[in-house]
Amino acid sequence: LCLASPVIAALKDLSPEAVDWSKTSVFFTGERNIYYPILRPLFSTGSGLPPFAVKEAAAAYEALLRNHPSIDNSGKMPSFDLLLLGAGEDGHCGSLHPESDQVKAEGTVISICLSAQESKNQIAVSMDVMCAAKCLGTRFHAERGVRLFMLHRKAIVLARGAKQKDTVRRALSGVHGLYDCPVGLVKDLIDNRAAYRALCFSTPGLSEHISGVILHWETLMQEDADGKAMVDIIRGNGMIPGIKVDKGYNKKGMWGTPVGPLGHPEVATVGLDDLQQRCAQAYKEGARFAKWRNVLQLDPEKGLPTALAIKDTVHTLARYASICQSEGLVPIVEPEIVPNGDHDIYYCAEVTEKVLAAQFRALAAHHVYLEGAVLKPNMVKN
Repeated sequence: LCLASPVIAALKDLSPEAVDWSKTSVFFTGERNIYYPILRPLFSTGSGLPPFAVKEAAAAYEALLRNHPSIDNSGKMPSFDLLLLGAGEDGHCGSLHPESDQVKAEGTVISICLSAQESKNQIAVSMDVMCAAKCLGTRFHAERGVRLFMLHRKAIVLARGAKQKDTVRRALSGVHGLYDCPVGLVKDLIDNRAAYRALCFSTPGLSEHISGVILHWETLMQEDADGKAMVDIIRGNGMIPGIKVDKGYNKKGMWGTPVGPLGHPEVATVGLDDLQQRCAQAYKEGARFAKWRNVLQLDPEKGLPTALAIKDTVHTLARYASICQSEGLVPIVEPEIVPNGDHDIYYCAEVTEKVLAAQFRALAAHHVYLEGAVLKPNMVKN
């Protein structure tokens, strides 16, 4: 149980038989629930304390952390088993604001001023303590209908409500400052990626809007912290797992072809050489469809795409589609005509018709079962 102040009072009405307390750990969140004598005036009066008293309270709080038997003090910083941090609309967490001196300063406990009035002071653990916490991550437990916090290292940041959308958007963008909160706490590690993916895939009701999930190889083979495969999470939530099987292209391009609006010559996507084996492996791991991307550029003055690029694209996609079907995967066929450039919509329509006609001729020549394939067409636009 993790109890915040609004629900602590409800404990008096809870029957002792309602919970097996021998198997339950209880956590109280927020310093407002720590009623040690020197701290109680700071958090119960609402009026705050003068700066010198706040510093004394912070020192007392640090002493409590340093000596409390439930806190791991083996390292440089006290370490909590579980740390929950609320995120503010402006990106702060744990009352620490991005780029503030308090965030950048090394220390265990700090006093902070939340307003222009010096009497409105609080104390908080420093960013160093937050980063020393042992837990990170969240997953949805379908049977219990609750989110459980788990994994290891760092902290958990809660961002709830529509007002948090900008904070969440920035966190997901990956573009942030060195001291941004909460995004500064999240590192690009394989366990973090697994926790985030498991959270996404287990979102209740997701299959009402999404039918299939295209995975990379890391995710196809990945498990959550409980050892449950990502593909099983996806299937259990009513969706179909798929796999991206092309290996991209070299921007050096096809020799002798013009440079297009993307800044490189026409290109050929690679990955056919071992596709048969990879498709068989993907099916065994739980994938049921595949994606392959081929790129064609538009430039009417240079005659792009050339007949050579179209021929290579449709042949490659048809070969890929036939290999996928031979191993039980539904191929997504995507002759992608990118919209970059200064062409008009009519040229794009003319080229799209030419490419799709060539594509379906190639699919027929390679014995692709059309009812078992998905066409992903480009947008016809200027």
